[in-house]
Amino acid sequence: TSFKTTDLTEIKKLNNVAGNYGIATGLAVASYRNNAKSIIYYGMGADMVNIDKHTLKTGRLFTQAEDTGASQVAILGSKLAKDLFVLDDPVGKLVKVGNLNFQVIGIYNPQGALGGGADDILYMPLATAQKKMLGINHILVGVVQIKDINLAEATAENIRETMRRLHNIKDPAKDDFTVTTQAQAMETFNTVFGG
Repeated sequence: TSFKTTDLTEIKKLNNVAGNYGIATGLAVASYRNNAKSIIYYGMGADMVNIDKHTLKTGRLFTQAEDTGASQVAILGSKLAKDLFVLDDPVGKLVKVGNLNFQVIGIYNPQGALGGGADDILYMPLATAQKKMLGINHILVGVVQIKDINLAEATAENIRETMRRLHNIKDPAKDDFTVTTQAQAMETFNTVFGG
């Protein structure tokens, strides 16, 4: 794909955008001592600390410097932490993800069923996932926080226009991206789960 963090840098300059971060994701085996588990990991931009509403049970979030430097640090979902570390305190310990060791710096509080499996996910800096795990320079998803929810549709259109300019797309039918507002996502969710 062609969605890059440089696109998010330009989107962040839009008037109604408060912040944003990118996500790349992959699959790996995570292990600690004799415990191993196939996992999904998310590489997330450091600005997620200002947007993400999940709270930590213990430890800390990663920093911009750790993201930029592709540091091998990780935050574990609560179930993943329990499955791998059982009774040990994971913070400060090393967990192997694929062929690399990551220092556990935090554990998220349980998200529950509405967390969409977040309790089983390992989170690492975006640059780490891109460069060291996946060997890519693009992102899968960008999360954008807006200042005024009443301007969500107009901001979504501004994002589309910005992406078209950056990707040199003249015909909207040839967009190589999708912009979805929270209201549109909830409408889809309600259609699928509400009947």
